Amino acid sequence: MNGLFKKRRYIRSKYLFNYQLSPKLANRDIWETILKQWGKISGSYCDMTGDIPFWYNERACLSHLAGAVWKANGCALEEYSSVKGWGRGRHNGRIDLYFILNNASNTSYVVEAKKCWHGTISSINKSLEAAKKDAVVSAKAEDAEQAYAFVFQSPYLMKNIESREKKRLVKEDDEKIIREIKPEIFGSFADTEEEYVGGKNKDEYYYVGRMIGKRIPRDSFT
Repeated sequence: MNGLFKKRRYIRSKYLFNYQLSPKLANRDIWETILKQWGKISGSYCDMTGDIPFWYNERACLSHLAGAVWKANGCALEEYSSVKGWGRGRHNGRIDLYFILNNASNTSYVVEAKKCWHGTISSINKSLEAAKKDAVVSAKAEDAEQAYAFVFQSPYLMKNIESREKKRLVKEDDEKIIREIKPEIFGSFADTEEEYVGGKNKDEYYYVGRMIGKRIPRDSFT
């Protein structure tokens, strides 16, 4: 990990939940609470529905991050309209997520997110760059104090992979993403026991859900 992250891993029966945060991340304790709640919400959804949330679109994945904010004693707005841009470039647009945590700082956050189905580093980076551009514009529109770009990544493995091998593959890919992309915020959730039906041919796939985030420097939007 090149000393960038302090490793933290939580494994519960059939679920594999891994989260890591950069030690230089501002409000690290807040993001740790949010990530823990995101993991719990993901597990509860799987338990209650027999479904997995990660193969749905960006909006569906974003709802679990917003839910984690509420669980962390915050308040959030998702996918709401806002005026963006300046001068002749002013236009009506949408902001993915705005939230405030109920603590002493009352810091305001803006998040713009993209969905990435592929597992390649280049595809994740491309999605992050697109989210960064949106986050800068949204942070200026809302006069937010912090802005983040997120990618919800949902790669899959074919069926009939033994549980221990699934865990190995997930951990291996997690470490590769952290090593090569160096996100400030990283969460990974996988159900290592169940097979889920999905895809065009309705074959059984094993899905992993990852949340990969980078903070936007404040001088980019102030």
